[in-house]
Parts: sequence; structure tokens; C-alpha cells
Amino acid sequence: MNACKKKGNLGSGRIAVRLLGYLKPYWSLVLLCMLFQGGMRATFLVFPWMEGQFFDRVIGEKDADFLPILVGTWMAIAVVTYLTSIGFAYFFAKVTGQTRRDMQLQVYQHLRFLPCRFYDDHTTGQIMAYIDSDTASAAEGILASGWIILAGIEFAITLTVVFWVNPWLGLFSIPFTLAVVGLPVLFRRPVQNASKQVLQERESISSRLQEGIAGSREIKSLGHEMRDMGLIRRSIETLIRAEVHQRLIGGLTALGGLASWVGNPLFFFIGGKMVLDGHISLGFLWMANRYLNLLTVPLYQAQNEYQTLLRTSEGAKRVFMFLDENPTEPTDGIEAVDLQGQVRFEDVHFSYNGASEVLQNVSFEVQPGQIAALVGPSGAGKSTILNLIPRLYTPTQGQICVDEHDIATLNLSALRSQIGTVFQDPYLFSGSIEENIQMGARHPESVSKKDIVAAATAANAHGFITQLTDGYATEIGERGIRLSGGERQRIAIARVLIRNPKLLLLDEATSALDSETERVVTEALERLLKGRTSFVIAHRLSTVLNADVILAMENGKIVEIGTHQELLAQGRLYARLYHLQFAASEAPK
Repeated sequence: MNACKKKGNLGSGRIAVRLLGYLKPYWSLVLLCMLFQGGMRATFLVFPWMEGQFFDRVIGEKDADFLPILVGTWMAIAVVTYLTSIGFAYFFAKVTGQTRRDMQLQVYQHLRFLPCRFYDDHTTGQIMAYIDSDTASAAEGILASGWIILAGIEFAITLTVVFWVNPWLGLFSIPFTLAVVGLPVLFRRPVQNASKQVLQERESISSRLQEGIAGSREIKSLGHEMRDMGLIRRSIETLIRAEVHQRLIGGLTALGGLASWVGNPLFFFIGGKMVLDGHISLGFLWMANRYLNLLTVPLYQAQNEYQTLLRTSEGAKRVFMFLDENPTEPTDGIEAVDLQGQVRFEDVHFSYNGASEVLQNVSFEVQPGQIAALVGPSGAGKSTILNLIPRLYTPTQGQICVDEHDIATLNLSALRSQIGTVFQDPYLFSGSIEENIQMGARHPESVSKKDIVAAATAANAHGFITQLTDGYATEIGERGIRLSGGERQRIAIARVLIRNPKLLLLDEATSALDSETERVVTEALERLLKGRTSFVIAHRLSTVLNADVILAMENGKIVEIGTHQELLAQGRLYARLYHLQFAASEAPK
């Protein structure tokens, strides 16, 4: 089971507390928010008293001299209210923006240091959901948690004033308070379940959209555009139904408002009789009603934010479970800064997620500067060996050593900084050619244009780059879509050359190239291999002939080790592969 999908023991309360932990670095800004919020709410509490004075003194007692004083004070307090609201909005926006940034960076950093197994087990849509929609939900939860606290402070202040004005008025408000607060708690579980369903549907749509965009050429070539549209439409309609259900369940928590709607006419019925009987003034009745209304404002706000917290808690829970339960790659270890390139496998076994073993009892040694060619049928385990050397995966058994250091004890960053990799289908990033070559360096920010040109020249890429309108500044599109296969290969080779690694991992890819492009790429590869310990999944005869050692693999095992002539003479697996795969297309000179 994926770690992220394990059932977690995180309730809404724990989630809220943990979300509030993101506010800790910004406690001074939070304090300013509370001060401005307190000032703003304090001014609100003055307005009902002033309105009551208007009815009693100005209207009731005909006190004309008091009117300009009242109005002037009223306007001054209104200005203070406006200024404090601006201050609160400014600091609140800073706090919420920075906390969301912190959470997204934390999630992305965690992703960067997760082992490759995680990416094998999750779709791109699922991973994007962690970074985007789930962190957005969690950030909204931080906002909701903060608002609930502020609403609680505001309610406490207002209730104190209400009791100070009239204790009976305070007691009258308690039943309505309990109704407004209690109903959201009763509907907590249904709201969370509905929110979970919405998140799952959004994740499904994200995955389907990502696959549809990435596979646009295949969809067009199959003529399945409308079929793909139908699948997306059904997914969106399912999401809409889930969202409607979520809103309906959430709306039930607002039944507490019914207490206010019923209580308001009841208040005027009782208060009106008291005014008519001369027990209270009209101004007091108005003031009391306004205070009760002010008392319900933070309650409704807390209720709405609690609904938001329930709705977003599932996304926050997914984020926290992801951060808690997926182990990251270790960042400590021995700083091996100057490797020579000796590589040794000792009884290495490996399996993906506990399934059948991909490698069994693999043992060999390659000396510094040697070229090791990996040959064998598809699925023999050749790519797995390349993946184990930079610790993209960890062996389930056995030991891998570089320069007599167990790579499990080496600092990952230091190890990988001295390894260069060229895959069959190299991944180029959206951006310019210069940026793609530059990022191959150990310290990209220190690379000069001269270094980039030198690497491109050695990779036989400088010629075609200079023929482009924008040269090295040419934007190549996502995955280098604007370049041909051979051009992408040469940019990838230049990216490795600028790193000048001690260890090279290469999966040759020349079968899809025309003869002239293959010749140019082959020349670049030969320059790349010189003076480096190289592991090459060989597809060309010249690579096999030039290799210092050949590792012939079958069913996850190394069945033969030796040179071309030695293995050919044995007449076993390598000899069969040679005649089928190499000699049929190329004859030795």
C-alpha cells in the first residue's frame, strides 16, 4: 500500500493544531493581525451605544447640542475602523501568503528527496495534487483556523460587553449561541466524507488530463479525440455531483442560523412590550438588538470557517500523511569528493516493491577508466544496474562499492555529482539550449558561456545550434519537442560533458537515428567515454568491440563476464546475441 494512502489518525482538531504550527515563524505578524482585529472589533462595539444615544438623547430628549458631538465622534471612530481594517487585511494577507508558500516548498522539497520507488507508485496527477490542490486546501485550512481563533476572541469581547450592558441580555443570547456552535459539530463526519470524495475526483481528473495532454500525439493518431473528451466529460460530471453533495451536506450545518431568524422576532416581541410598558427606552432596545447581532457575527464566521476547516481537512490530512509516512533519501554520509571510478557489486539482489527479483546474485568489478558493456535480452536487468549505481534505488541484498566505499555510506549529493547519465530518451527541460547544458554542471551558476560552447562542440552539437535563429538562446519546448532525436541526444551528451564526471552511465539509443546522425552521435559518445569508468547498455557493435569488459545478462543474472573475443569463443549467450543483434547489422572491419 502506498504510504500516502494509509489511514491516518488525524482528526480535525489535530489538523487545526498542526496547521497553526505554520504560523509560528510569523508570530509577530500574527500578533499585529490580532491587535488590528481587536482594534477594529472594539470600534464596532461602540457603534450600537452611539446609535442608542441617537435615539434616546437626540430624538427622544431633543438634545440638538449633542447631535454634532455625536456625529463628529461617530465619523472619527469610523475612520479608525477603516484604518484598522486595512492594517488587518495587509498583515493577514502577508501571513497567509507566506504560510502557503512555506507549505508548498516543504511539500516540493520532500518530493525532491523521495526515492524513485515513490514515483513508480504514483501518477503525475497524484503528485501534482499534493503540490497544488492539497496544499491549497491545507493553506485554506490555516486561514480558517486563524479566523476561528480571531472569531473566538471577538465573541468573548462582545459577550463581555453584552453582559456588562445587561446581564439578562447576555443570558438571553446563550441558547442561540449553543445552537449556532453545536450543529456544525454534529455534521462533522458527513462533511469530511464528502470532502474526501471531492478530492479523489479532482485527483482523478488531474491524472486523466495529464495523461491526455502528454499522449496528445497518440490520441490524434488513433482518432480518439472525441473518446478522450467523453472520458474527461464523465470525470468532470462525477466531480460536479460530488461537489453538489459536499455543498448540500455543508449547508445542513448552517441550520444554526434558524435559531437567529426565530430569535430575532422573539426578541422584538419581548423588547417591544418592555418599551411600551416603560421598562426600557427605544434606544436601549435598538442598542441591545445591535449587540446581539454583533454577537452572532463572530459565531457565524466561526461556523463558516469550521465548515471550511472540515472541507479542507482531508487535503491537509493527505499532505501531513505524505510528509510523515514517506521516508526521504538520507542527506548525510561520507563526502566522497574525488572518486577514481572503481565499481564493485557483491552478491546484489533487487526487486521492485517486494515482487519477483529483477537482479539475483550479481557480482562483478570494473576498474577506473574501464568501459563495461551490458548486453542481454530485454528485461535482463541491465537498466536496473544503471539505476543502482547512483542509488536511485537501494539493493534488497548485497553491497555496491565505489572506490571501496559502500555507496550506502556516501553522501548522495556528493556521489551523484560525480556521475553522468545519458538515457535512451533524454529528458530536456523547457527553456533554452544554453540553460539545458548549463544545468548539467555541478555548480550551474559558475558555468561560463565558453564552457557551454566547449561542451556543445565536444558533443558535436555546436554546428546545428549556431544554425538556429536564436543559437544557444533557442527555446526548445517541453521535453525538447522542437529538436530532433539526434539533436536531443547531443544536448544530453553536452550536459554530461560539462559536468566532467568520473562515472558514466549510458543507455545507447541509435536505432531510431538515420546513418549520418548516428555517425555524429557516435563520435560524440566516443569522446564522452574516454578516460571515464563507463557502464554502457550496448546497442552498437563498436561499443562491444571497444569495451574492456562485457557483462552478459539473462533473467536478472550475469551469466558471462569477459572481453569480446573471450565471450565469442565460449559460444554461449553472448555469442548468440552477437550473431543475432550485432553481426546481422554490422560486420567487424
